Amino acid sequence: MNWKAVMLVASFCFLFAGCDQKALPLPDGNEPYAVVTHLKEPALAFLESGHKRLVRTEKIDEPWSEMVPIDSGRMVALAQTGTTLLAIDTNSGAVDELAQFDEALTAVTALPGRDAVAVADTENREVKLVSVEHGDVMEAFALDGSPSELLADESGLLFVLCADQSNVSVFDLETMEQINSFPVSERPAGLFF
Repeated sequence: MNWKAVMLVASFCFLFAGCDQKALPLPDGNEPYAVVTHLKEPALAFLESGHKRLVRTEKIDEPWSEMVPIDSGRMVALAQTGTTLLAIDTNSGAVDELAQFDEALTAVTALPGRDAVAVADTENREVKLVSVEHGDVMEAFALDGSPSELLADESGLLFVLCADQSNVSVFDLETMEQINSFPVSERPAGLFF
């Protein structure tokens, strides 16, 4: 299933947030879709990419701030409140609450080759690694600043931007240790490979 179809499936999670497990109504056919999340009035806009047109708009209870693919059949979504992670099976349409947090998370990224995601916990100044299968926190990295952006690469490195400190920390996911930290220009706003 392609990325656009994965985004469509994740978007339906809005309809089922708070439930233990629901089945998503998957789109008919194989046409890929893109999904746009609206923050002002919680809604999803479904775009048919082949014809580059709006298909429909659905009202939702709460928007998602992030959606990340885990592999070809699964993805994780972070609710805008930052306290709920959902796991979505993009083949069957099953949606499960993966984890609930007391503190608000601000970012999520998939960890390539692993059955886990990294989440940014700004309140506690740490990054947590969460199992996609069980929803438990497997590891946590303490930071000097508040993590604002996360990015993992194929080699097993996790880059953490702490915008309040204008600093990037690099963690080796094999050893679970920080291997580097360096300053960046004032007021950094994101990470991208």
